[in-house]
Amino acid sequence: MRARLPRPHPLVADALVALVAAGLAVAQLQERAGPADRGGLNVALVLAQTLPLVARRRLPFAVFAVGAGSMAVQGALGLYSPTFAFLALNVALYSLAAYGERRLAILGVMVWTGLLSVHLAWFVATTWPHVAIADLYDLFNDWVLLAAAWVLGQGVRQRRAHAVELEERAARLAREREEQARQAAIQERLRIARELHDVVAHSLSVIGIQAGAARLVLDAEPTPARAREAVATIEATANRAMGEMRRALGILRDTEQAGAALAPLPGLDRLPALLDQVRAAGLAVDLTITGTPRPLATSIDLSLYRIAQEALTNALKHARATHAEVVVGYAAHDVTVEVTDDGRGSPSPTGGSGGAGTIGMQERVALFGGELRVGPRPQGGYAVRACLPISAEGP
Repeated sequence: MRARLPRPHPLVADALVALVAAGLAVAQLQERAGPADRGGLNVALVLAQTLPLVARRRLPFAVFAVGAGSMAVQGALGLYSPTFAFLALNVALYSLAAYGERRLAILGVMVWTGLLSVHLAWFVATTWPHVAIADLYDLFNDWVLLAAAWVLGQGVRQRRAHAVELEERAARLAREREEQARQAAIQERLRIARELHDVVAHSLSVIGIQAGAARLVLDAEPTPARAREAVATIEATANRAMGEMRRALGILRDTEQAGAALAPLPGLDRLPALLDQVRAAGLAVDLTITGTPRPLATSIDLSLYRIAQEALTNALKHARATHAEVVVGYAAHDVTVEVTDDGRGSPSPTGGSGGAGTIGMQERVALFGGELRVGPRPQGGYAVRACLPISAEGP
């Protein structure tokens, strides 16, 4: 790949243009026979038309005003105006149209048009009826250069305005995407908080029942063997509840809807029923279980089920898959759920049944310090793999 040459700073480029224009214009003056054309006053007027171009981007109106004023003085005194000085003035007009304030740009082009009109009228009035066609042609070229400089400058202004508009639109869309992702994360956190609320509420209910049983046993029996068993159950349940509550801290939740806590919380044991629903929707799916299944903390069991549900929903709705496979792996210290499909497109990052998609999966996995991998497979299709540590169920 060919390396690009570094672009000079705009100020350096403008200074170079100004120096070249000034040098060429002064050189043209030295070719004139008349001493007034080569005199110091005309040289100063030519330099006033060329050297200010160094500030044409920062002070376009001032650069154009100085150049136009010096050229008007030249015309009034009958001094020669070099071609390169005239071109420099048109560059100043272009800069005014491209970079200057629009009101000042219109004022500048109107003033320059008026000066050219006065010059044309004066030339015709002083040479009539012996008007030289060549001189009229030169005046016509002045008008053409005026129009070209103005049109080109306006085109650059419009392109720059369009580029700024596109940048602002892109920034606005990026902010909207970030806000949508943030809202999706908030909604999924609220959903997780509601489910954790149900888990902890169930554990506290068990504690209350076992505590009441222990009190009755202590009142009825002199040997507290059964009471010890009830107290041990209370201790284990309380430890699990404390673990769930620690994970729930910091997650805001909204008011429970009436009857929401009465719905049973699903887990990995409900996967066969979920897969039946997916098959009925038209997606062939297989279930494989490796390792020895074991009881899991309710929150872990629920989160793994939700992740599998989200991945299957994405495969069905967004990936245009025809076949999927769910693999549940029980290891010594963690549980893994992996969902793969043969879809031709990636699932939507914000899509899915819960409206949170991958964001919701990330929230659930981060809650337990687990690992989540999502993305296309080398052999085709899409894969979602979530691994949660079993130790997360402890206190």
